[in-house]
Amino acid sequence: ALFLKIKMSRNLFFLNKKAKKTLNIARGPAFTPHMSILYGNFLKKRKEEVIAELGRNILSKKIVINKAYLVKTQGPICKWKRVASFKLS
Repeated sequence: ALFLKIKMSRNLFFLNKKAKKTLNIARGPAFTPHMSILYGNFLKKRKEEVIAELGRNILSKKIVINKAYLVKTQGPICKWKRVASFKLS
């Protein structure tokens, strides 16, 4: 997989808190905001090529995200289930 780290914000902090409450999760792993951009098992060299290409094109631009989805990610990707969605704006 390949993902972009996202700067923690007050909104993201409270979105995570709301998601944990929705799923009745008292504790869990530390929250690391990120956006997955590629799924699969890729060689490190291939990931570096993708990162280099993205760096030239998208990473210098502002990305606005107005909705987040809570997804149950057990099993293969085709079996993942959307649990809830949250408007961010």
